[in-house]
Amino acid sequence: MSTYFISDLHLCESEPHLTALFHHFITDVASDAQTLYILGDFFQAWVGDDIKTDFVERIINTLKARHEQGTLIYFMHGNRDFLLGKHFANACGGSLINDPSVITLHGERYLLSHGDVFCTDDKAYQRYRSIARMRWLQTLFLMLPKKLRLNIASRMRQYSREQFAKQRDTKDLSDAKWEAIVETLDQQTCDRIIHGHTHKPTIHISPNNPTYRRWVLSDWGEQGHYLKIADNGQITMQYFSL
Repeated sequence: MSTYFISDLHLCESEPHLTALFHHFITDVASDAQTLYILGDFFQAWVGDDIKTDFVERIINTLKARHEQGTLIYFMHGNRDFLLGKHFANACGGSLINDPSVITLHGERYLLSHGDVFCTDDKAYQRYRSIARMRWLQTLFLMLPKKLRLNIASRMRQYSREQFAKQRDTKDLSDAKWEAIVETLDQQTCDRIIHGHTHKPTIHISPNNPTYRRWVLSDWGEQGHYLKIADNGQITMQYFSL
C-alpha cells in the first residue's frame, strides 16, 4: 500500500477535464493508496460547505467511494480553498489537517505544507494571508448570502490573475524561499518537505545543506501530477493523463 500526495488541482465546474482527470486518478492511478494527502488548492475557489451543486456532489462521491475501499484521506487548506470545512471533509470520509503538519513514513519525518507561507518575498500576499485566515473574519464571510460570496470569490480570482501576470514581468515573488523553509524544518526537526503552490515541480536540494530536501508538486492542467511513496519507501513524482 502506498501514500500519495497531490496539490493545486484547482477543480471548478467550468473545467470538466480536471474533474475527469481527478476521477481517473482516484479510481485507477491511485488504486493502491493506503493514504491520500491533498495539500491545498483542491478547488479553484471555495466559499462555504453550504454551496451544494452537482459538481461538488460528484467530487464528494468519488472520494467517499475511495474512502470506503480503505483509503485514509486528508485535506490541507490552500490559498484558494481555505474556507473548506469539516462538513465537506467528513462527507468525503476525510479529515482536515493543519498547515504545516509532520508525518513519519519508513522512519523519515516529512513536513507537509501547501507552500504559500514560504513565499516570504511577497509581502503584500503575506499580509493578505494573515488577514484572510482570521477565524472571526471567516465566520462573518460565511454569514453573507451565497450569491454575494460567489461574486466576491469571482472578483478575487480576477485580481489574482492580474497580480500573477504582473509578477511574471517583474521579480518572481511567488517562489518559496529556502530560508523560510529551513527555519520551519528546524522547528519541526525534519529535513524533508512536500509542498505545492508554486507550480514549479521538481526535487530541490538546499544549496547550503544537502540534507534538506523538498519535493514540489505541480498544478494540474492537461495532465495530473502526484508524488508517491511506496511501501518500500521509494519516492516517485509522475505526470499522468486520461
